[in-house]
Amino acid sequence: MMPECAAPMSAAGADRMAALPAIATRVNFLYFQQSEVGATVRIGGRLGSDCRLTTTDGGVLTVLADAESLPAAGFPPDSFVEVDVELWDDAVKMTHMPQLRELFAPMA
Repeated sequence: MMPECAAPMSAAGADRMAALPAIATRVNFLYFQQSEVGATVRIGGRLGSDCRLTTTDGGVLTVLADAESLPAAGFPPDSFVEVDVELWDDAVKMTHMPQLRELFAPMA
């Protein structure tokens, strides 16, 4: 059973992500906090049954979404695709380093 999270809002599923005007910047909790309101970001972590996302660098975000927008039966809470957390976090940090940022910028 999927959790019923706080207030319903539009979620960015794969079809909605394709329609976004900007390419989502990969962030961890640190860079999420530094992002502008309304910025398109992609963040990795583990979504608990309490609708809290624990990010790869240990931050915690409350996910505000309706149950229909949360992952389908193939991804129940607490069992998302496993990734190397340290690798993800290091990659995110590299994309934000001034001397490497242009290597990760989308090509126009």
